[in-house]
Amino acid sequence: MAEDWSLIDGLAHDLRTPLTPMMLLTHMLEEHPRLPTELLPIVRMLRENVDAESRLLDAILDWCRARDSRLELSLTAIDLHEVVQEALDQVRSIVEHPRVTTELGAQRRVVAADRTRLVRTLAALVVDAHARSAAPGVIVLSTRDDPTGVRLRIHDASRTDPNLLTQALQATWPDDARRALDIGLRLTRVIVELHRGTLIVTADPSGGTLIDLTLPLGGVSP
Repeated sequence: MAEDWSLIDGLAHDLRTPLTPMMLLTHMLEEHPRLPTELLPIVRMLRENVDAESRLLDAILDWCRARDSRLELSLTAIDLHEVVQEALDQVRSIVEHPRVTTELGAQRRVVAADRTRLVRTLAALVVDAHARSAAPGVIVLSTRDDPTGVRLRIHDASRTDPNLLTQALQATWPDDARRALDIGLRLTRVIVELHRGTLIVTADPSGGTLIDLTLPLGGVSP
């Protein structure tokens, strides 16, 4: 099985290389002042798909690193509310914004975090909440100050078993590497724990599922 993971790691690296110029090109095209208006939706769709493939490959690489205990974070002081907005921007083609609302009330919200990985983790949680929630259920992302730092809560309308969801959020290494689905979601607990945070899943007595992600503060809030 180790050979399977080494093969996946190598393939992800090889596929990541040609994607880099494609990402730059699609971003440049989308922002080009002479791009015909009728082509903008097509270029935007291309850019979103290339970005999505790039994030998937990054998640696969992180999966391989985490499995071998080689995953390291690049920490900077960031505003958690900016992370929330970036994550929602990433998934806007998947999750309809009317179905997602935010209640960002935390006053102390600067954390020491790996911005890219935290955004990707939150985006995976939002997409999963969307997939589990029956329409027209609303997903609420809220923040508040917590004695141990800052708490981010995702409240969806699903009736998910908290124990099953907790298991899904853990990096379990399947015997067959080809069964490693939902990689970004399964890396959630690893990423949170590397940030010295906690992740708790509970059922809301009034209906729905609650995911509470708490992170320690990493700076002075503006």
